Amino acid sequence: MLHCARGLELRLSHVRPLRKRMDIDRLAVVSGGSGEPVLFIHGFGFSKFTWRHLCQSLQDSFTYYAIDLPGSGSSPAPSGLEYSLEGLSDVVADFIVGKELRNLMLVGWSLGGGIALLSLLRHAPELIPRIKRLCIIDGIAYPQKFPFFVGLLRIPILGPSLQRFLPPGSLAHAVLRYCYSDPRLISKEQIREYAGHLRKKEVRQALTRTARSIDAGRLSDYIARINTIDVPALLIWGSEDRAVPLEIGLRLASELKHSRLVVIEGCGHMPQEERPDEVIAAIRQFARDSEPFCARAVGTPRTKA
Repeated sequence: MLHCARGLELRLSHVRPLRKRMDIDRLAVVSGGSGEPVLFIHGFGFSKFTWRHLCQSLQDSFTYYAIDLPGSGSSPAPSGLEYSLEGLSDVVADFIVGKELRNLMLVGWSLGGGIALLSLLRHAPELIPRIKRLCIIDGIAYPQKFPFFVGLLRIPILGPSLQRFLPPGSLAHAVLRYCYSDPRLISKEQIREYAGHLRKKEVRQALTRTARSIDAGRLSDYIARINTIDVPALLIWGSEDRAVPLEIGLRLASELKHSRLVVIEGCGHMPQEERPDEVIAAIRQFARDSEPFCARAVGTPRTKA
């Protein structure tokens, strides 16, 4: 009897628990343009606002969707939702399937890059037939030192207290300065936009929950399977990124089968805002160059994670 109970416990440990689903129609989203779809996933503490330059410039070639993740930007923060990387990746997968997106380019920046990778790994049967291209911009992928603004929130009592008592404008400006190589390029509009969301209690609580949920040990199984992702991938990195250093991008480029790494010299963690023209040019070139591979892959089963 004890032997059977242990066997059952081992089998159940591999069953993914039932999760509370986010109603994807409640997510804040901006969309427009025409052509094949592209979905933009923002980073930790930011919002869809970070994609404004890319959406504006790429709308002649792509139908764009830029979402606010649950508990970020203007999206609600439902109670009971899992705000871990895994939970957020499930929301992204639900959005892709629910909106019937196909021939999709999935673009993730920073935390959003890690969420994009997890979405593919956790939901390969549903997403691999839908995702045509992957673009990771300074994205998390492997164990590393936490950026200061994530590390602070992981400290009990101190992290939430700093969020509560520091002026949101000062906090937003400090994070932007950390993310930029040339802080002279930071605008008042950016500070005002990101500070506005940090004033919301539900956003601060969701960010704290996400920061504290990041567990390299729990994610190790997914990290080991990154090399099974079999779609054309563009990696864009700032050479001066302090939040997710370039060595992360180099390692990711070596493990993704069909990847190209574009390094933007003298740029920090936010190329899509600090050097948007170079990011836009890289994405356009990637879309053109990867088309022959994508055409060959149509109707051919790809490696599943």
